[in-house]
Amino acid sequence: MQVVHNELIELDGCRVACSEFIIPVEDKTYYQILFATSVNGRALLGSFHFESEEVLVWQPLSHALIRTLWVEKI
Repeated sequence: MQVVHNELIELDGCRVACSEFIIPVEDKTYYQILFATSVNGRALLGSFHFESEEVLVWQPLSHALIRTLWVEKI
């Protein structure tokens, strides 16, 4: 597994950690984007994974979806 990118995204006072990885599996290579934040003291995790050949389509879409995350603290 290779770490490609790490960043901390600020969304209306909510901090979201985001990491990207390349994962070789047998004869294919996969790309994974993992994101995490805290909601009311609990961890919220999410991820997108896809074949690395599709990174030009799915990476920007995944980042756009992460940036639309809305967390309501109770």
